[in-house]
Amino acid sequence: MSVLRSGLRSGLLSIALAEVAASFYMRRLRTGMRLMRPRDRANWLQDAASTVLKRIGVAVVSEGDPPLDGLVVSNHLSYLDVLAYASLMPCAFVAKQEVRGWPVFGQFAAAADTIFVNREHHRASAGAAGIVEKTLTDGIPVVLFPEATSSDGRAILPFRSGFFEPAIRANAIVAPSAIGYTSSTAEEASLAYHGDDVFGTHLARTLGKSDITACVIFSARRSRYASRKEAAQAAQAE
Repeated sequence: MSVLRSGLRSGLLSIALAEVAASFYMRRLRTGMRLMRPRDRANWLQDAASTVLKRIGVAVVSEGDPPLDGLVVSNHLSYLDVLAYASLMPCAFVAKQEVRGWPVFGQFAAAADTIFVNREHHRASAGAAGIVEKTLTDGIPVVLFPEATSSDGRAILPFRSGFFEPAIRANAIVAPSAIGYTSSTAEEASLAYHGDDVFGTHLARTLGKSDITACVIFSARRSRYASRKEAAQAAQAE
């Protein structure tokens, strides 16, 4: 049954991605094929993420109010994290450079104006930090996964403070949040994409699970900080 469900949802995922790609280019046509503004892309991403999640049968429940601006800081479990957060608010994301090369999701991330970080090249990383600062200054929430990698959800990995710096320079709030998953046929750890998992294999396995729900909690404790280390420590503790 799980294999049949996975195959059906894989087909629905393909249809949904074609649908949201068409909606992206329709919006581009309405702007005369000019580059869409970051706010327009954030709004498109919210609609697209909601569509994709609905098609593949993943529900999202949330507690607390999504921030209207600032740096939204979260633990990281899966590629589904991006869809879950994006479905709840117009926003931009910070992601490692490797995500750009992921099948399908990489193109999706690029269309959504994801800010890709190349940690091996300081100049490229500094340039990405500048884009994060500009996006925050423009009043668009930026979602950051400061563990710098996904985990199995059993523990929070240390938060890296580097990308808290743009929030300090922009005098933006830091808004801690958390995400987790439930399913009637799987433990959270098996839904998490981490370690040596292969993307395509993991996605097919995930699509075969029943009653997947992403649970997002937005903390009410939102503050501005004087230093990136202070911000990282406070967000990790929350």
